[in-house]
Amino acid sequence: MIIFLYGGDDFGSRRKLNEIIEQYRMKNPGSFNFYQIDFESKNAFGELQNGALSVSMFPEKKFFVLKNVFSLPKGKNPQEEEIVSFLKRNNFSDDSNAILTFWQEGEPSAANLLLKELIKKPNLVQKFDLPEGRSLEDWIEKEARSRGAKIAPPAIRFLALAVGSDLWRMEQEIAKLANYKKDGVIELKDAQALVKAKIDSNVFELVDAIAVRDKRAAFALVKRELEAGSGEIYLMTMIAYQFRNLIKVASCGLKDGLRIPKELKMHPYVVKKTLAQLKNFSGPDLRRIYQKLFSFDLAVKTGRLQPELALEMLILEI
Repeated sequence: MIIFLYGGDDFGSRRKLNEIIEQYRMKNPGSFNFYQIDFESKNAFGELQNGALSVSMFPEKKFFVLKNVFSLPKGKNPQEEEIVSFLKRNNFSDDSNAILTFWQEGEPSAANLLLKELIKKPNLVQKFDLPEGRSLEDWIEKEARSRGAKIAPPAIRFLALAVGSDLWRMEQEIAKLANYKKDGVIELKDAQALVKAKIDSNVFELVDAIAVRDKRAAFALVKRELEAGSGEIYLMTMIAYQFRNLIKVASCGLKDGLRIPKELKMHPYVVKKTLAQLKNFSGPDLRRIYQKLFSFDLAVKTGRLQPELALEMLILEI
């Protein structure tokens, strides 16, 4: 049997993978052999061949987790054609005693031969997209409920904005809130007291407006954020944070969106947004803007500029 789990939501795909592993382990006590093979390591293909084709004297259920198959750079063996040929030659799709689970962060290229093979039936294929907007809010409510907690809509919206689609962190924040508010409902004030905002989708919108020099849209977004309770210093910090991301991604020299999150230790959602924004900035643009951010931040900290004026000048001068 072949299972293929992939997509930008590596939290969801990892949780699903763990559930499947545990199900097979419980159904096959005493005969469950687990293999985890990372294709970024040497001789990964040899490990797969040896494990899959070995014969045991006793009945066994072999479970393979194959990581980073789609992260292989061009020119590194085994190539995707070899893996596809190996799967077809040994007919793993119909073998119930050997479960090959391909687990991949991100979305492989549609032209990849292995991807085309894996998305065919009867394989179990599940794509995990990062939840955004309403689907993210539903995810937060469901996660809180799974921990025996109730959460008010304003608190849900705050978490969606403060944490975004970083579900690894979101799970931790919800666990913390559920433990803090064992009785009653998690209210907005509870979330605000315990959860520190990192970066939200509105900051990406603001940077998008700055990128295309749409000052009217940028000021409208700033106004909306201020009315929602964000401060000027917070907004400047978040803008600087995202421009640092832009510079880091631009400087890493990688064009493969699947490898960047691992190389830079950035969440795939942030990388995806950052790669889209990079098209609107040249290298000199990024350095110039980041220098201005540094100058305005220093001016605020030394009392030479008020935060509201610094934010306004920043948008006008970029």
